[in-house]
Amino acid sequence: MNFIDQRWLAYLAHFHADRDYYACHDYLEEWWFELGNPQNHLLMAFIQLAVALYHYRADNINGARILLDKATLIFEMNKDLITDYGLDEEALFTKLNELKSNVKHHRPFVDVNLKFSDQLLEKHLHEFCLNQDLDLYASSDMNNLHLIHKHKFKHR
Repeated sequence: MNFIDQRWLAYLAHFHADRDYYACHDYLEEWWFELGNPQNHLLMAFIQLAVALYHYRADNINGARILLDKATLIFEMNKDLITDYGLDEEALFTKLNELKSNVKHHRPFVDVNLKFSDQLLEKHLHEFCLNQDLDLYASSDMNNLHLIHKHKFKHR
């Protein structure tokens, strides 16, 4: 990955540190809009993955299932580009299949970590988290209702 967009780093930081999947959505949506919001762009798959995890953690199984299916389809359409975002393509699809199985069988939510193929990106992520005082690879705070149900508090 030659150029690392700060919104991508913010997405990855919130995805892997404070597990604020709602914020993940916001960071990539802004970037996606700048690209003209193409429906099958890889950024849309990452947005849908974050929102699926948001729903899954909040026990909205149907919402999680629908978004995981949509995200998987877009990831498949763009699989040649996944490594351009610094991620391991094979590990991503393995994780998606595991998530879909967990949702289908109503297994308890477990945090997701994506596997990096780009060591420099991972180094930048560590630095970004350090600068933001975020604990990389922390577990979701399941007692933080503001995090779990953030959409209910967003515009209040």
